[in-house]
Amino acid sequence: MFGIIKFNRTIKIGLPLTVVLVVGGCANIPATGQSGSGVHSGCNSVESGVIGALIGGLIGVATHGKRGAIVGAVAGAAVGSLGCALYNAKYHSQQIASAQAVDRNYAYAHGGQLPVQTVVTGYTSVLQPNTNVVVGHRANLESRLTVIRGRDAALPDVKEQVILWDPDGRQLIKLMKPATAVNGSGEYQTSFTFTLPKGIKQGRYTIQTTVMLNGKPVRTNRVPMVIMA
Repeated sequence: MFGIIKFNRTIKIGLPLTVVLVVGGCANIPATGQSGSGVHSGCNSVESGVIGALIGGLIGVATHGKRGAIVGAVAGAAVGSLGCALYNAKYHSQQIASAQAVDRNYAYAHGGQLPVQTVVTGYTSVLQPNTNVVVGHRANLESRLTVIRGRDAALPDVKEQVILWDPDGRQLIKLMKPATAVNGSGEYQTSFTFTLPKGIKQGRYTIQTTVMLNGKPVRTNRVPMVIMA
């Protein structure tokens, strides 16, 4: 059954299609609350790498002949493994500031009033320990968001959308992760820990994060990620 990850299906690009076929059937990334963590193990990186190599090879030979088959196979394997690495990532969310604290700060700046509808007043994302990521080493995408629950609003449904763009500006992977610790007003921190597999093309990638409030995008960040061998 398909999970919540969506992928670029443009055939002329080739490799993003590989990710669709290789890992599209994996399960959703697990969501954890204030004191828990989760590890998803529903995607086999070896199998995905092999299938990705086969599909990449087929696309390569169809577009550039025998040499294209070799290049496509290598790149397809890397993209398939990358898709699994993100599916198998560890995700955690927690509250770091109380509803009373953020509501008080908001009301102070807005004439003593809280908003009628829920709003996200702050959202930042950063890659830890830094933006240079060595293949085979762990990286952590960390976000902070501040939510102010509206006076007449139900509990908010907050998710983060993560999109990975390659050095050529092509979308490789899109996924959604629920910030399950969000239960009203407060400041929250989410972390998404993953390890990049070997074989990934070096270069400057971009991670785009968007906070979704009740199904609608409200704030977006773009974080550089330089992949190094």
